[in-house]
Amino acid sequence: MKTTLLIVLNLIALQIQAAHAGAWTQKKGGLFIKLGMLRFESTSQYLLSGDREKLSNLGRVVDVSVYSYLEYGLSDNMTVLASLPVKRITFDCAVEDCRKSSSGVADLQFGLRYRLAAQPWVVSIESTLKLATGYETSLGDELESAPPLGDGQTDYDLRILAGKSLFNHSGYLNLEAGYRARSKAPVDEIPFSVELGVNLTKEYLLIGKIHGVRSISEDQAQRNFRIVDGRIVNFVGTGAVEDFMKAQLQFIYRLSPNVNLAFEFDQVLTGRNTSHATTFGGSIILSK
Repeated sequence: MKTTLLIVLNLIALQIQAAHAGAWTQKKGGLFIKLGMLRFESTSQYLLSGDREKLSNLGRVVDVSVYSYLEYGLSDNMTVLASLPVKRITFDCAVEDCRKSSSGVADLQFGLRYRLAAQPWVVSIESTLKLATGYETSLGDELESAPPLGDGQTDYDLRILAGKSLFNHSGYLNLEAGYRARSKAPVDEIPFSVELGVNLTKEYLLIGKIHGVRSISEDQAQRNFRIVDGRIVNFVGTGAVEDFMKAQLQFIYRLSPNVNLAFEFDQVLTGRNTSHATTFGGSIILSK
């Protein structure tokens, strides 16, 4: 993810994950499908210093995404992953003719998860590739200052995942850390995640999660992300470094052994060159 409005607009798309997936792999021939909708809204931003301020001219970013996420077990130890979001992103403010929108297919993501150990912790390694779908990222005539659907980059993630059942198999803990190699400036990143799930009853599961991204170095070309007089400036390819940390709550309701409903709330807690944003969403989860 690139500087700021991009990270602002793509926070939700790149963190779509299956409930209680984590380090666990699907059994051979097992299928897990998550279909959902997310609504992301932001009216303020974190500057490079980490200070938070309102977007200028009462600016507001709204991102509505419909997405699909899939896991398929190639073997008991190896699972293939894929996700596809379709988005509509709108930026509006108090300046005349400020309202701009973009819509279409955002970044595709593909990956493999391989289980290295099953006891006493489930330990896996996961490799994912994020690909842009040819959307416009320039502020020129084609985009006309509308928010882009992504950063236009190809990103490669390599992560180590560790999971363990807790409370006599009525809960679980999942830990993740990795490295994100990015095809363009400014710098590579370290994604991380800590997730705890607890079965409240046989039908209800509550999940809490802290996750985020840290840049691996400072960049001399970095600068504050700004939206000025209704125009997005300093976003794609300008060398701005960004960090963020988010808190997420998910509430899972089991309709049947193979059908679950999920409701989630996600809040950016801290960051640099990114948005202070809130996301709400819902999904249906199918498995076999």
